[in-house]
Amino acid sequence: MLSTKYYNENAVDLARFYHSLDRSQVVPKEWGLTGANVLDFGCGAGADVLYMLERLASVTCYEPSHLVGSIFHKLHQNKSVLHNRDVLDIYTDYELLYKCLLEKAGTFHYVLCSAVFQHLTMSQQMAAIKLFAIALEPGGIATVSWRTDPYGDGDDRVHYDIDSLWLALYAKRNGFRVTWDHYTTDDRGVGFKTLTLQRR
Repeated sequence: MLSTKYYNENAVDLARFYHSLDRSQVVPKEWGLTGANVLDFGCGAGADVLYMLERLASVTCYEPSHLVGSIFHKLHQNKSVLHNRDVLDIYTDYELLYKCLLEKAGTFHYVLCSAVFQHLTMSQQMAAIKLFAIALEPGGIATVSWRTDPYGDGDDRVHYDIDSLWLALYAKRNGFRVTWDHYTTDDRGVGFKTLTLQRR
C-alpha cells in the first residue's frame, strides 16, 4: 500500500536518523501506554514502536519497506523491552494486516499514523481511515499526521497534497469525531498537519 522505493534504498541512513529523534514529540503525551493496545500504521524504522514497548504497550505495526529490519536489530540490542510478553506483531503485507485487524476488531486503544498519508493516494487514505475504524474500540484515538511541504530536489519520494477538510469529513462519515486539528513546523522548518480522531 505504501510507496517503498526511496525507503528501501535509504533504509540504513533513515533508520539511524529516525532513532536519533525524540519520540515523545511524535507519540502523544496524553496516551496512557501501560497495557494499551496500539496500531502503528507505517512504523518505518520502529523508533515509535520501541518507545511504546518501553512504556509497556502492546504494538501491532505495519511497514512494507526494508526499514522494518531496523526493528528486529534494535530489539536484539535491547531485548528487555519485550518483558517476556507477547506484545509485538509486525506486518509487511497489507492484506495480512487487514485480516489481523478484522480478527481483533474493536480492541485497539490507539492508532499512530505518523508522516504517512502524504505517500497515499486518496483511495488509499480512505482505506486507511476505514481500517482504523475497524481496529479501534469506542472512544479509541487515531492520530494521523502528514508532511505538507513537498520533498526537495533529488528526493524521489511520492508526495500527495491532502485536503484536510475533506479528510476530516470522510473520517466523520466513518464513525470518528475530530478532536484536534493542528499545523506545526519541525526544526527544519518542514510543515506537518495532524488530525486527532476519536472513534464514536
